[in-house]
Amino acid sequence: MQHAALQSMTAELNACRQEASGKEFWHASALFKFLRLHDYPSFEEIIGSAADICNRKGNGPDRHFLSCPPIQFRDEGMDIILDEYKLSAYGAFLVAKHLDESLPAVQFMLNYFPAEKREWLALALRRDDWERLKVRQALRQVEKDFAHALRNLHLGEEGYGLLKSSGDKVLFGGFSTKQMRTKLGLDADVVLSDYLPAVTMRARISADTHTIEQLELNPRRTEDEVADLHRHANQMARNALLDSWIKPEFLPVAENIHHLEHRFKEDLDRVIESGLPL
Repeated sequence: MQHAALQSMTAELNACRQEASGKEFWHASALFKFLRLHDYPSFEEIIGSAADICNRKGNGPDRHFLSCPPIQFRDEGMDIILDEYKLSAYGAFLVAKHLDESLPAVQFMLNYFPAEKREWLALALRRDDWERLKVRQALRQVEKDFAHALRNLHLGEEGYGLLKSSGDKVLFGGFSTKQMRTKLGLDADVVLSDYLPAVTMRARISADTHTIEQLELNPRRTEDEVADLHRHANQMARNALLDSWIKPEFLPVAENIHHLEHRFKEDLDRVIESGLPL
């Protein structure tokens, strides 16, 4: 996302922010305008679904969603009366969770509302961390699928590790998984993927996915054939990085993904506790 877009969206939601009794809130109509939506009744249904989720989680929807007096809204040259709502930061976050996450504005809301610092540069960094968390989640699933695809080879834990390391040796320009841990200053028993930047994890996803697809086309392959196939998949992934002037073995170590997950959970817990002004 361009910095200008982040600056604009940050300023817009900051301008919509209201405060009473030391607690912040946003009106649903302001979020509707921010999202550039066109069907307010459908948006109300989304708010209702988000409030139901809030209730099922035991957070008390009235702490995060409150009805307000109706407002007059101008739409296509006509004045219409709409129901209005107050949403806490957590309430607005839950609404965003019910929207299309591929939309930049929705991605921004998912990071803006739980954030402790709502300055555009801090939000840009937080969004990068959020993206890395999403990629790590996707990689975990692909790695499960990869292990399942190899079940017929009966490799065992050691054989599976050697096969994966042979792919890493191609992806990282000659460095095996163990050697990359050493290069990045990591302990021998940590999971390398937990310390990789998003761009490298995407390359791993690409290589594993290609190997899985080829195994589905012809599952009757020997262990050596699968190893060759996986090395070839990693070479394609590496070539794609090289085309963008990226050598993954030279990228710095990233923050432990579990620390990142913990920090994001703390952010969400904080806004859950905050709630709406009484």
